[in-house]
Amino acid sequence: PNVTTAQTAAAQIRVANPNALAAQVTISVSLRSYHLASQSTTVAPYSTGLVTITPNPAIPDAGYANLTLHSNEPVITSLATGTGTWRALSSPVTPGNAFLVRNFTGLGFDAATVTNTSSRTVALQIVYLASSTTSPFTSVASVIGFKLLAGATTSLATSSPSITSSKSATAMIISASTPSVVVSLTLPSKPRGVNVVVPLDGR
Repeated sequence: PNVTTAQTAAAQIRVANPNALAAQVTISVSLRSYHLASQSTTVAPYSTGLVTITPNPAIPDAGYANLTLHSNEPVITSLATGTGTWRALSSPVTPGNAFLVRNFTGLGFDAATVTNTSSRTVALQIVYLASSTTSPFTSVASVIGFKLLAGATTSLATSSPSITSSKSATAMIISASTPSVVVSLTLPSKPRGVNVVVPLDGR
């Protein structure tokens, strides 16, 4: 989730094939109400390849895309984002059942989402931690529980609008009933989505 489609940015899925057989890699792109063709590539044995998500004439500039990658052989992937000639690599977040999210940079978040990667509905709980002038976190401020459908993605800003504010000191622990959720975060940037960060994994 949270792969930028801003045409002034660059977003690529880079794939390494450590196998003796060629890997057929297909990436499904979910982007708002658009119906987009899957992007695919063949990666030769012991080789690398890439699929360009942005800029790509087949994918419109419409915010953040959610990608699902399938391969007939085990492969290693990373997301490369940037502008011009520079790229920053980030590894996919491993699905888990507990993540910590905090505005550790003081910038807030441009996007913060939770995705259920399983084929079943999961129960989610978000515990908001309160802070004080003497201690970063002193107590539980509030708890919100809800269910996330199979394959669904929800924005954390829905339950915590202040998460996008640079002034927010919000810290939250996101836990799920099964280890099948992924939390995705991006920091504010121009163009949007090039600064991908990883939540703390509490498994």
